[in-house]
Amino acid sequence: TGTSSLSTSEDTPLTITIDDVTYTDDNYEGSVTYSLIIQDGTNYTHEGNTITPTANFNGTLSVGAVVSDGLLSSAPSTITVTVSSVNDAPVITGTSSLSTSEDTPLTITIDDV
Repeated sequence: TGTSSLSTSEDTPLTITIDDVTYTDDNYEGSVTYSLIIQDGTNYTHEGNTITPTANFNGTLSVGAVVSDGLLSSAPSTITVTVSSVNDAPVITGTSSLSTSEDTPLTITIDDV
């Protein structure tokens, strides 16, 4: 029914554990092991309880999850994850058509790429 403050960096997986959420199970008696089940969502993928933000995504993720006692599961709840941006290296995506005569230097500027 509640979560800790969770965050990760852009392109960096985050494992969410049962200890990251607050839950209650008032009508169960005895020994039980609880598990957290991450649901499919937008702007992330998941494998088990490890989420990976979509490439270059930053902002707030709303991650759906349920808690299970092995017999029943809670209603879906939302875990909020803040994804901070990372300064990516520049990428050359194309060049202008350049030519020069043989043995003649060619100066290339940033405007040429």
